[in-house]
Formats: sequence, structure tokens, C-alpha cells
Amino acid sequence: MNAPATRISLAPIPYPWTRERVLAFYEEATTWPVDIVCLGETVCAKRSALGVREWLDLAHRIETGGREVVFASPPGLETPGELRLFSILSDGGRFAMEVNDVGLFPRLKGKAPIVAGPLLHVFNAATLHTLVRWGAYRWVAPYEIDSPTLAELASGLPACLETEAFVYGSMQLAYSPRCFTAARLGRTRRDCGHACREAPAGEAAQSLEGEELFVQDGKQTLSGRPTSLVAELAGVTAAGATVVRVQPAAQGTREVVRLVRAALDGRLDGAAAEQAVETATGCRAANGFWHGGAGMERVVVPLWPTRRP
Repeated sequence: MNAPATRISLAPIPYPWTRERVLAFYEEATTWPVDIVCLGETVCAKRSALGVREWLDLAHRIETGGREVVFASPPGLETPGELRLFSILSDGGRFAMEVNDVGLFPRLKGKAPIVAGPLLHVFNAATLHTLVRWGAYRWVAPYEIDSPTLAELASGLPACLETEAFVYGSMQLAYSPRCFTAARLGRTRRDCGHACREAPAGEAAQSLEGEELFVQDGKQTLSGRPTSLVAELAGVTAAGATVVRVQPAAQGTREVVRLVRAALDGRLDGAAAEQAVETATGCRAANGFWHGGAGMERVVVPLWPTRRP
């Protein structure tokens, strides 16, 4: 049997889960129809659930199961030690590195496979060609990208650069050098006491009208509603994505992955898969950015006709 043309990647866990919960999650994930597993702490090094050796042991176990393993970096590396960490995690070039800080490119070029991460916010072809020269073999489109832009960029890429698109999960919208959770509790980053772990799903922020706006979690701000392009998977792949990304959540991740696989394989209609995803997760999702609108909107009728590259 031929392998599916479109692969599924599992994004890094964006929340401060405990060591036990992280290990249990990945133990279960090895039974799911995922092709690529992204590991690592992408928000704050102080809250990493696993040590370096534990991350590497986990990566080797996942790779043994036939998955591609990628270690992801946070967007703001602050110390030489953090830069060295990703050289260690590459395990001599065995594992790819998802780079979300351009400072890592010169350190990793020629020493490890490189994925250009979504937090680089790449929106033009010239930058993508530069990233190829710096060693990237795949890029992850920004969360905010719309359908025509992705199609235009993907159509002009060299064959050596794969395109990955985010299709389900809470968008990581902003990062800060300061920790929101620690500051709210009157603590400093140096003496935070792992305040973020007291709210492992983050703290919701609503508008005066009660709308779900954001989720504050340590140094990051997440979207209040998850983004879902499950109903638009045919359009995502038609725009040039050969890998689609699902982000881990507190509940329903297994069902989301299986429904995405079924929709990609044509065993389930996109609209039916979308409805099943909302049932499994208990969340009504948004797709506004993909259709050129506000990210928190749910668009049924596209705001513009598809533009062919």
C-alpha cells in the first residue's frame, strides 16, 4: 500500500503539563496515525517537563515506531546555554530541529536537518529561498496565513522545500520576555515558583461581552478559540501543503488526529469531520485567518474566490 500523500504532524505541547502527563500523552500518541512528532518546550525553559536525556530517550522510542521526530525551539532564545541545548537535542544530526529563532540557523546549518518554524512568520518567497540556503528542508506556514497567500508561496518553492500548514489547535499569537502568570501573582521570573503549572490550561481572558478572546499562559498568549481547517483540508492541500499540523489539547487530540486522517484519505466528508471534531473537543473553532477575516471568526462562505497561482 502506498503511503498517504499528505502527512500529519503533531505539534509540541504548548501547555505546562507534568512529566507524567507528557510521557503518558506520547505513549498514547504512538498508536495514532501521525507521521511526524514535534517535541520540546517552546515557551519557557524553566517549565520543561523532561530533562535533556529524557527528551532524547523519548525521541528514540518514537522514532523506533516509524515516526519522524523534530525538536522545536522557542521564539526567543536568551542564553548561550539555550543555543547549545538544541545542538545536543539534534543527537549528532539524527533529529531535525524546528527553528523559531533565526539565531539557531548558523549554529545548526550543516549539522542537523532544519524545519523553519511557524513563529518565524514568513510571508514572502525571498525569505523562504534564503531559509533553503540556510539549510531548511520544510517550512511551517504562519498561523495567520490565508489560502491565496499559501498557494502563491507554495507554487514558487523549490522542490526540496516541503510545506506544512496548521489545521487544528489554539494559535500561539504572542510571546513576552516576562511571564504573565508570575507577574499576576506578584512573582518574578527568577522566583516564579512555576506559577504556570497552577493553571495547566492557561487563564482565559474575555471581552466585556463575554467573548473568548485570549488565553494567557506564562510567557505566551494563545487564541481564545482553537483554529480548525478540518472542513477546508481539501483546500489546504490544494494550496500546496504536504504536511498538516495538529496541536495537542487537554482533550480530544486523539479523535482530531483520526478525523483529520479520515478526511485526508477521503473516508469522511470535510464538513462531517469538522462537526465530529467540535463534538470530540467540546470547542467551537474559528477559521477567519484562512479566509482573510479576523482570526476569531467562523467563516462558512469564503470572503473571496480562490486565487490560482
